[in-house]
Amino acid sequence: MVVFSPATYADRAAPAPGTVDTSDNAAAPDTDDAALVPATMVGQLRNGLGQCLTSQDPKGSDGTPVWNSNCAGNSTAQTVIYEGDGHIRIGDRCVDVLGGYTEEGTVAHMWTCYPSLESQKWDLNENGQLENRASGLCLTIPDDTTRDATQAVISQCSDSSKSQRWTLTDTSGQ
Repeated sequence: MVVFSPATYADRAAPAPGTVDTSDNAAAPDTDDAALVPATMVGQLRNGLGQCLTSQDPKGSDGTPVWNSNCAGNSTAQTVIYEGDGHIRIGDRCVDVLGGYTEEGTVAHMWTCYPSLESQKWDLNENGQLENRASGLCLTIPDDTTRDATQAVISQCSDSSKSQRWTLTDTSGQ
């Protein structure tokens, strides 16, 4: 299982660093590998269908949709910053669940980042799924479709859903 150590940035509303920062890592109790995982990781979130999590507009306003689309190198709309506390940033916003709702099928969108808002925190589980802390549901592209611009939702975690399997791919060398 991958363990992420929390980052300690004083102001979460400020842009996160553009490079991987491992200085804040502290070994979690009873884990040998916690210090090996960066506090912040930058890249593209690719699902098991080969598509990337994308913000409709990375400089957009609160409520901007987040969806799937074909991966496009160093696209700012697809550059994800996964922070050790569970926030997923694209541009200057965080991936959030509409209204903080916890019902299956609720859409994911971009929203101003708040340090303690559980609907904005996502834990990568041992199956490669991103579980929302507020709901326990997984970030999903409905019906495992590869149709571009299908808005992401939260739904029951399923071992058979390829759209729920997320890998952070480093794009810094491109």
